[in-house]
Amino acid sequence: MSGVLDGYEDWPAYVADARAERSTGESRLAAALGLVRPSAPPEVRIVGRFERDGLEYTELRWDSSFGPEATGWLVAPVAAEGAEASAIASERLPGVLALHAHGGQKVVGAEQLLDLGAASVDPEGSRAFRAQYHEGLAPAGELARRGFAVLVHDAFLWGSRRFAADRPRAASGTESAADSSAESAAADRRSVQVEHRVAKAAGLLGTSIAGTVLHDDLQALAVLAASDRVDSTRLGVFGFSGGGARAHLLAAEAPEVSAVVVSCMMTTFTALVPDRIDQHSWLLLTPGLSTVTDWPDIAGAVDGQRMLTQYCLQDHLFDVAGMRAAHAMLTERMPLYTGSFHQKGHVFDAAMQHEAWRFLEGGLRE
Repeated sequence: MSGVLDGYEDWPAYVADARAERSTGESRLAAALGLVRPSAPPEVRIVGRFERDGLEYTELRWDSSFGPEATGWLVAPVAAEGAEASAIASERLPGVLALHAHGGQKVVGAEQLLDLGAASVDPEGSRAFRAQYHEGLAPAGELARRGFAVLVHDAFLWGSRRFAADRPRAASGTESAADSSAESAAADRRSVQVEHRVAKAAGLLGTSIAGTVLHDDLQALAVLAASDRVDSTRLGVFGFSGGGARAHLLAAEAPEVSAVVVSCMMTTFTALVPDRIDQHSWLLLTPGLSTVTDWPDIAGAVDGQRMLTQYCLQDHLFDVAGMRAAHAMLTERMPLYTGSFHQKGHVFDAAMQHEAWRFLEGGLRE
């Protein structure tokens, strides 16, 4: 599998070792995903920090146990100046893990949810994504302005964690901004076939893309909980589209998560066959998962966990009957479930973000 696994040559051994030590008490979901659960929180390095518009952006990196290091950004309000500054700086905030979408792009991951300005890896690509799906807003920053500490990280396959074949070709130093943007777009196009090949490799190794992304998300949740800006008893997670799939899976396997928002990623598996399969990625379509559970039934594994699921009735990725069936299943299954329906396409726009932030405030500040 060399060539396919460029930059991830240590992945097979990591999975094999984890399988040998796997607990017999793992959940049926974890077994179906081939989840390799991180053994311990990673060591985290701070590699940069800047302030803008009342927010502090801290760039973090950590060893992901296999493959390249992960990059994450912790975004939180800047402490006030003056006599109260030290008290405010020491205040622990509710922490939220923000999970980027699939988006058909791999050059960036976390930057879908962040406006990093000059620190951006691909400013045009991330700006275009936010304009299309988030009404031009950077959701992680919007939530941080409400008094949260928000961590956004690159997951397995994206950004700092993408495979070598997905990386833009090295610049010669004479390229224009347009050339750089075109090369990023070309790398994203190459990533389509790379993702399929990685999914095949994952299956042979006894894991899956969704299970491996969940490994990275569990690591990032541990990073968030360990931050000195965060109250580890008040943790939440949100995600849109593929990020919503990630949030749904993470919440089921992380009892420390008190509140979860799943936006534009809820249906039944039956409703996906046959007409919606090609519109979804390996984050949702794990082989064999439907023999263990239906997608809505993944929720409810954690007592007392709150969930907001946002459905868009004009979303071309989903059948309306499938969304309504999932809503009925969740209503019956989860005492603290809320479902909201919007006459919109596949978006997480300003109004939906406002609803999500109000939900997280209610779930993490009581």
